[in-house]
Amino acid sequence: MAIALLPAVAAGGWILRRTAMESAALQARVDSQAARIEQFDAAQALFVDSLAHEIRTPLTIIVNYSELLMRSSEGPAAMREHAKSLADYALHLSALFDGFLRLGGPLVAEDTSHHEPVHVNDLVIEVVRRAQSLARSGGVGIVATIGESGTEDVAPEVLGSEVLLEAMLESLVRHAVYRSPRGARVELDAQVHGDTFVLHVRDQGPAIATAKLASVFDSPFQPTSPTSTGHSGGLAIANRIAAHHRGRLLLRNHPDGGCDLEVALPRWRAAVLPSPGAVAPVGTPPIPRLA
Repeated sequence: MAIALLPAVAAGGWILRRTAMESAALQARVDSQAARIEQFDAAQALFVDSLAHEIRTPLTIIVNYSELLMRSSEGPAAMREHAKSLADYALHLSALFDGFLRLGGPLVAEDTSHHEPVHVNDLVIEVVRRAQSLARSGGVGIVATIGESGTEDVAPEVLGSEVLLEAMLESLVRHAVYRSPRGARVELDAQVHGDTFVLHVRDQGPAIATAKLASVFDSPFQPTSPTSTGHSGGLAIANRIAAHHRGRLLLRNHPDGGCDLEVALPRWRAAVLPSPGAVAPVGTPPIPRLA
């Protein structure tokens, strides 16, 4: 009788062992998914924090212009100018909200329906103008160098959202200003290399540990300089904007001191009109993806 029960006992033991193994594997999968959820929550928290930081600047300007308008004792012409500035920044903030909402979508990389040709040199000039007030308050200068377009008759363009691209460049310049000590200067160098627009933003802050260079775009990063009060939370959203435009951001320590932020974006070229009798091309030129 006992001998007859041995196969059943062995089978029962095998079933228990298999059940235990399956339970352990299931628990490992649950733990892995829980870890991914925690990472997603952390990433979302950083994304929201970065958006709040980016929106705070135009919102502060709107509040300042509103107070200036209410307290102004100047004539009608000056008040109209204040009101126009207030309306311009309100529209800018509204467009910024729309752009950031697009970035939060699950198919953000594929959604380029709102993209239009943007003159990047003009964008750099506008960003420098916007950043001058912040730079002056920190005793920092901003110097911009814009390369010539060579023998071409048109300024270089990229295909994208103007308000998002402006927010990205403004984040990079603000980051450089925050990191630079009083009396230093931030240097911008905009160039076109073939089918790529490249902008370098160099600050005069301290070097960054090599181990942190790769993670500065996806985690909060506090500057190590006691003279710098800003943070680079905006770099996370800037990196997301660059990726959305098929571009990339790189951060490296400059050999002569400070850090160099490089943004590279694929250049857009309008389709050439066909000569009489030629077959017109179908569609628009494809956007090259940067490696």
